[in-house]
Amino acid sequence: MKDIFQKVAELQRDGKTFALVTIISALDSTPRTLGSRMIVYPDSSIEGTIGGGALEKRVVSDAVRLLEEGKSKRFAYDLGTEGKDIPLGMICGGKVEVLIESFCGNMKIFIFGAGHVGKKLAELCSAIQLPYWIIDNRKEFAREGLFPQSYPSMNIVTS
Repeated sequence: MKDIFQKVAELQRDGKTFALVTIISALDSTPRTLGSRMIVYPDSSIEGTIGGGALEKRVVSDAVRLLEEGKSKRFAYDLGTEGKDIPLGMICGGKVEVLIESFCGNMKIFIFGAGHVGKKLAELCSAIQLPYWIIDNRKEFAREGLFPQSYPSMNIVTS
């Protein structure tokens, strides 16, 4: 698979719904290491791996549920049979924490303020090809060409 971050940017640009799973803690014996990632789609298909077996099966199930709810969440799994975390009964017996981040298609970025911070945010959006809109109450900042890859800028008048 191509770089997972390139794949995430591509999926976001195309308005696809998916979850990004990242191992944020791995203690003792675990099938994959800290920072391992996989993408989970609403139909339970995946790209990448966080280790397979009972862990991956449970994480895919949790990710699909979170996609349906439009939420992101951290989960702790006990790969053995005991402990306060979700027990999975795997032979390796370590502990894994994952962050499941939901990306629910057609994300739109609205940047409020076209000053130096807004400009940097716009550059980041452009770099990963996310559509964005600039919103500012100053006419000189709400004009075409100032942020070349933005959608039409908006001039919001406040009283």
